[in-house]
Order: sequence, then structure tokens, then C-alpha cells
Amino acid sequence: VYHPAKATRQAWLSNETFDFVAGSHDGYERLTAPVTHHRQLLFVKNGYWVVIDDLVGSGKHTFDLYFHLIPGLQVELHPTSRTVQATNEQGASLQIVPVGDSLSSVALFEGTTNPIQGWVGLYSGEKCPAAALRYRRITPVPARFCTILYPQAASRPQRIHAERLPVTTTP
Repeated sequence: VYHPAKATRQAWLSNETFDFVAGSHDGYERLTAPVTHHRQLLFVKNGYWVVIDDLVGSGKHTFDLYFHLIPGLQVELHPTSRTVQATNEQGASLQIVPVGDSLSSVALFEGTTNPIQGWVGLYSGEKCPAAALRYRRITPVPARFCTILYPQAASRPQRIHAERLPVTTTP
């Protein structure tokens, strides 16, 4: 890494109900059309995570949002909702749910060489196929990705649906 990114924490809040952290990095500010990546993570305790990625700056870009999974999962992509369900041998699962994102394409890779995606190395010198999920959007900035990560015990499987609701203020 010739130009290490500088990461900055903007906020951290934790209580009995949730944990919240917000930060950014300047790793893409070296581009001809610079971009700053801001991320907010909300963990609703004993429930789920909400991940919000905001990309601000200038120009039009191809934005790729990746989720890399561990080897050995059964991974199912639902093309209509673009939701992924990753299930382990015991039946526990994680749903990755894009919220209000009709502009992104979705692709799932596992052990591919063109492009080189969907690999992990658990030990030095080892390469194992493992699913990698990519949401891609080609757009001018600002751009926002919102994703819910919803874990489920094997004994309580259910499919979730999420949508972005409008926010209004009252005078």
C-alpha cells in the first residue's frame, strides 16, 4: 500500500439496546475524481445489524460493495429481492438484505478466476473457495448503500423483507 488510507471515527455510542459507530476513510481521495467513504453501523442487540455506506465527492464511479463469507456455507441468491441467505451445516443462517436499492446489480462469486473472486486463505499458503457477494452501482456521487445483516438460529428460520420509508418532519 503506497498511500495508506486514514480512517477516522466520528461517533461511538453503546447502551443496553444498541451499539452504533460511524467513521470514514480517505483511501479514494487520491483518485482523479476523489471520493470519501463514510460507514455507519447500528447493531440492534440480540437482533441484527444495519450497515450504511455513504460515498461522497465528485464524478461518476463504479461502486462495488462486497460481503465475503466463510467456506462451507450453502449460499442462495434470491434474484428478485437480491437478498442472500447463507446457511451453515447446523442450519443457522445469515440474510444479507439490501434496503431500497433498485439501482444496483448483484453477483455471487465462489472460487472464480475471471474475475478472481470468492477465495479465502485460512492458513498461510492455502486457498479455499468461499462465497463473495457483490452489489455494483455505476452512478455519480453522492451514493448510498443500506444493508441489513440478519442472523438466525437454526430453530427460528424466517425470511425478512426490508424497505426504506420516507422521513418527514413536523413543524
